[in-house]
Amino acid sequence: MQGQPPIRQQHGSEHQKLYLEVKADPILGMPTDVMVPKYSFKKNFEIRILDREEWNNGPPITAQNMWYTDGSRIEQGAGAGIYGVRPETKICLSLGRFATVFQAEVAAIQGCAREIIGQGAARQSIAMYSDSQAALKAIGSMQVCSRLVWDCVKALQELGSRNKLTLAWVPGHKGHKGNEEADSLAREGAGRALIGPEPFCGIAKTHVRASIDEWMDGKSREWWRNLPQQR
Repeated sequence: MQGQPPIRQQHGSEHQKLYLEVKADPILGMPTDVMVPKYSFKKNFEIRILDREEWNNGPPITAQNMWYTDGSRIEQGAGAGIYGVRPETKICLSLGRFATVFQAEVAAIQGCAREIIGQGAARQSIAMYSDSQAALKAIGSMQVCSRLVWDCVKALQELGSRNKLTLAWVPGHKGHKGNEEADSLAREGAGRALIGPEPFCGIAKTHVRASIDEWMDGKSREWWRNLPQQR
């Protein structure tokens, strides 16, 4: 009929309306941690996923410089913990309200690498222990799609270029002193307020999916309530 807008335009306006409603979610307006894949084929460090039995007599890898890292998340936010054995070093970092446990684990490893670099370590054997196999496997992967993981890899490459660097898995919550210290520091950091703008790092895909799912659930309930004679 004359004067009536084409059907395609009506659909387009509805789609634009939905897009603007979803985009209004503050999380979806934040920078994302996802990036175009980058590749790291040659590593200046070694990653070892050890068996639990190898820990029966204490740390299976000894080095001049031994460190433990951990990440934690509580209701208030996320934190990273870094513990150095010799000399004893304790660092806790607040990562704000939006970092995931995985991001906290990676940030702890990156922070540890930066701390050792800042100490001027050179021509040393360094062992860095983490209880997150997911973080270690992501760092060891040839393809990286996370900005945070990529920044962590770059820090490890820099540290490993001047030292013999090994990253290894430690069983979490099994009474290993270094891991317990790092865990305590991570929880302390998670309870602190972040000094600086949120988010600490790019928003993870899990947060984006959760926000979209929450919006869809709300819309479904709203449409159901507005339909006549529904129970």
